[in-house]
Amino acid sequence: MTDISRRLGEDKGRGRRVSKKVEKRLADLTGGRVVKGSGQGIGVHTRRMRRPGGWKSVAYVARKGDVQAYGDLALLESKETEGESIGVSREWCRKIVEEAIEQRRFPALVITFQSADPRGSEQRDWVAIPFPVFDDLVKHWIATGGKEMGS
Repeated sequence: MTDISRRLGEDKGRGRRVSKKVEKRLADLTGGRVVKGSGQGIGVHTRRMRRPGGWKSVAYVARKGDVQAYGDLALLESKETEGESIGVSREWCRKIVEEAIEQRRFPALVITFQSADPRGSEQRDWVAIPFPVFDDLVKHWIATGGKEMGS
């Protein structure tokens, strides 16, 4: 695919397939699950469903976020890129924090670099969390002498 076709949005289907694979992988890694309706935006949606008596159009509210992780403790918003960098928008951060607060979960933005690192690093997933959440995690880790949280 050429850069111009990518900019014109000619490969939106491929991007959505990649996103779904990343969401599934994150759900598997965290013991979580992909949020039904992920990527469909906020609000009420309709779809055709088989019901007794035939197919019916059914309205449903899409849950927010991409992955509910760690026993529904965290709500992850997943973004990925095939490039070497990705811009993070304030809107992404605001959105995941608001949605996590609504669901009483910790918010996290997971950034996945799809391309292999030329220096051989295996670290392709990165997490951005609000500073107060990070501060609480570090203080808890210090208070427990590093015995909890994977040390």
